[in-house]
Amino acid sequence: MAKKTTSAVAASIDPNLAPFARRVDDLAKLSPQAAEIAAFYRAVIPLLRATTQHIERLELGASYIQAQLVMERPILADADLPIDIDLHTKLFVALCRVVENLTPPTPSASTETKANKSLFSNLFKRGKPDIAQLMQHIAAGDESSLRRAAATQIRLAVENGQLDLMAVFGTLLTGNQAAIAENANALKLDWQMLAMLAENSLRPAFRAWANELSDIDTTGWHSGMCPICGSLPIFSEIAGKESERKLRCGMCGFGWRYPRLVCMSCGCDDHHQLGRISGEGMDAEKYFAQTCNRCKAYNKFIANFDPLAVELLQVEDLLCGHFDVEARRLGYTRSKNQIAFDV
Repeated sequence: MAKKTTSAVAASIDPNLAPFARRVDDLAKLSPQAAEIAAFYRAVIPLLRATTQHIERLELGASYIQAQLVMERPILADADLPIDIDLHTKLFVALCRVVENLTPPTPSASTETKANKSLFSNLFKRGKPDIAQLMQHIAAGDESSLRRAAATQIRLAVENGQLDLMAVFGTLLTGNQAAIAENANALKLDWQMLAMLAENSLRPAFRAWANELSDIDTTGWHSGMCPICGSLPIFSEIAGKESERKLRCGMCGFGWRYPRLVCMSCGCDDHHQLGRISGEGMDAEKYFAQTCNRCKAYNKFIANFDPLAVELLQVEDLLCGHFDVEARRLGYTRSKNQIAFDV
């Protein structure tokens, strides 16, 4: 992973983002908690798109790309990635400030009680927060305050030179969440928040590189992990006249063909083992989830006329979060990256 430096992150608002903003508004209508998440993405989408314009090209040779695919190795797994540490640090700090400035949701009496009950259990999942901050936010009694405090502590750790972001990025790319948690806990930081912010800070680079490699032939790629970056798909998408299934990577946004009646987690193609969770009303047309009784995993499907823009992948995933709830209720699990926000 090569270390580069560059100038400040451009953060101007792109007028072409208006359609994305409307979908984010749909997310905000689901619940007070979803409104907070929507506010995060409303601020973050322009930042990520602006940063993508400054990513250095990979310029990988065709022979290298083909060799990686033949070996069933993600293309970026062995590449010298030109990570621009200054660019991504500036984005990381900007994302911290987005979380710090989020307006807390206004819960009803019942949801407020539920939030207060979950507050204490969630503290045990969050490293070791500063005791003064901890007492302040226990008094406040809401998770939004905890998230804002956690983002502030992480930003200060970066600005004061206590947290090595290059090391965090490197650990994140290896998928070693235990190491991220260990390093965060040593500094009394929320490791899940740290991982979420770091992942979003790297996302523009991986999106730019996936776009650069968008024309590669993945016919021989039969894996459920992304052929570009090796990440897991966020969901399956059915689009186009042929209604073919494509898995969409949650990190770089790349889409690759995958058989519709095959479990993406274990490769099971026995239709007796595969099930379906269907929605109601308009949901029945757009969303469903495929379940596998062999590995007890599930994968959500989203039907569209055209492939989703990469900026909307996380938002669309949250909009059909009720399928996650139902699948978990039925005993199925989903493999995905840890995030600090949850609907």
